[in-house]
Amino acid sequence: MNKIFAFIKKDFMLKKSYRFAFLWGIFSSIFSFLIFYFIDLLMDKRITAFLAPYGINYFSYVFLGVIIFNFSGAGPGSISQKVYEEKICGSLEEILILKENLFLFLLSASIYNFILSLGEALVYLSAGFIFFKIDFSSVNITSMIIIMFFSFFSFSALGILSSVFVLLFKRGNPLAFLLSSAEGFLGGAYFPAAVLPFGLYKLSYIFPVYWSIRASQKAFYSGASFLDIWPELSILFLFSVFLFPASFFLFGLALNKAKIKGSLNQY
Repeated sequence: MNKIFAFIKKDFMLKKSYRFAFLWGIFSSIFSFLIFYFIDLLMDKRITAFLAPYGINYFSYVFLGVIIFNFSGAGPGSISQKVYEEKICGSLEEILILKENLFLFLLSASIYNFILSLGEALVYLSAGFIFFKIDFSSVNITSMIIIMFFSFFSFSALGILSSVFVLLFKRGNPLAFLLSSAEGFLGGAYFPAAVLPFGLYKLSYIFPVYWSIRASQKAFYSGASFLDIWPELSILFLFSVFLFPASFFLFGLALNKAKIKGSLNQY
């Protein structure tokens, strides 16, 4: 536990050196929310047939969808970036020289990204409440905590899987880009996946973020209970059970291959 805390503390100390980048990211997201807000005004805040199951207008939907998507995007992009940064600093090989450090390193990177995304989410939620008048009256906090708990493992697993590419191919990570793009388009972050043609709509089912967003919309705006969102939670649970251990296993294989090739500190 002390090692995990040490890894996370180190990451936050490094993050302090890049405060402008962090603040710029938050500003960019809030600016995007403004765009979505005015698009919703253009639609006269109507609840279309695709939004009817949630009983909310477009902005309310996309506001929460983007926040959940940010949690998801923290996996593929940030964990692989973390692995790459440790490589170019020459510290990755030293950190992972002990087998037990593999689990601690990946778990701490996942927790760090999740905490960072949570901090950003609190800023966005505050802005939503103060400036955009998002309705918080029906939020089921217990359900939201359970959703994020299950989502953490599946989102982190995708991040660890994308970092395998960095270990094997040194530079560039198209896998993280493809995952993030596919999740954004098919996962229901910017519009309900039901809008998509039938074939594409079915593809949404293979992305954990789709189930996380679907459950979150119900719990946040309709106060859905644990039993109400159990269908979505059960699928997130299955993703976690299979993807999380599989991601560690594949990362371990890629790490062994990189050690044999002597490429851990090459970039």
